[in-house]
Amino acid sequence: MPYFVLTVANTPDELVKAATLLLSAVKEQPKLTESFRMEVKISDDSVLFRVCLDTVSWYDVYLRDKPRTEAVIIAKEYITATRKTVPPEEDGPFIVNLNCEDLEKNKAYTRCIKSYYHDKSLCEYDHTEHVCKAKVQTRDSREEICNFYCATKLTLQMFSTKDYIVLLRRDIIRELLLAPCPNKEKDNHCDNEEMLQRTEFWSVLLKHWKLLKFHTMAANFGRWELAQSRDKYTQTCHAHVHLLFNKEDWEVMKEKVTNNELLSKLNIRNCPGPNYLLMDCMELEKQRLQLEESRCMSSSIDKLIDSVNELTKATKTTNDSVDALTKTTKEGFSSLINAINKLARSENSVEQITNINNKSNSENYTVFD
Repeated sequence: MPYFVLTVANTPDELVKAATLLLSAVKEQPKLTESFRMEVKISDDSVLFRVCLDTVSWYDVYLRDKPRTEAVIIAKEYITATRKTVPPEEDGPFIVNLNCEDLEKNKAYTRCIKSYYHDKSLCEYDHTEHVCKAKVQTRDSREEICNFYCATKLTLQMFSTKDYIVLLRRDIIRELLLAPCPNKEKDNHCDNEEMLQRTEFWSVLLKHWKLLKFHTMAANFGRWELAQSRDKYTQTCHAHVHLLFNKEDWEVMKEKVTNNELLSKLNIRNCPGPNYLLMDCMELEKQRLQLEESRCMSSSIDKLIDSVNELTKATKTTNDSVDALTKTTKEGFSSLINAINKLARSENSVEQITNINNKSNSENYTVFD
């Protein structure tokens, strides 16, 4: 199946070991590192790790060398089982993007980059203090500034710490972001892989779980990590994880918020996010199964045609044998008729001779009388 699963004790040191072990397992197959997601479900006694692989990469790495029909069956069984485990209420239809002309989206959440002096209270853009100025390497070997920032109106200060900040999503879904907090003292820059191998991060996460009771923490890697990045060429995207809530826990979390403006934003964000497992299933179907199933069908049709041809050939052979047998039977029957006729003629001849003899004998008797 396209995932690795591991259960460990609920301690920061054990969580670091588990995350490191799973990341190493993914790296054993370089193709799998293109995109994958680590999901963490926390309970009072243990923590369940689940690394969800990109299903297309999983198919190429583990199923491509198998017989086509066997590979298709395995993939379809996974898709069917996954869809059965996801209730409809946990499957958000899509990520709702606000209107592009919306002031809150484009300006109030966008960092001000004006270089000249102006009155910040009158500026429509955001003047956040949390901006990462670390230099990062790009995929095309350039060096850029990270420029990750935390929009002021999306920040939940009551849940944030000095080194880690909690943010609302811009999309109206029940989800929060937890990220290393950049500030004037330090950029606090790292990527997801580095962050998940820090003991301090897991300590912070466990404290937030006790406070917020989110049901899953999810961290994306590779192409999926860059999905929300402003620079798709960046190799080390600023680390951030997703805290996922169900409807009941979201309502409990809102009770801890006293700021009316933030509370109104939380009330709006009452939609379930898209279920990424189902999205992975759809991607696997579109990019691999549709083509492979058509090939299987084509192969089955070719085999059926070959079977029909063999059956036709066998039928022809049978017909030829039947024709030969019929011909032989007819010839044998004709020979039998001829023999019977000859025998009948022979019997007639014998009878005629007998009659002649009898007649001759009668005449002889008359002479002697």
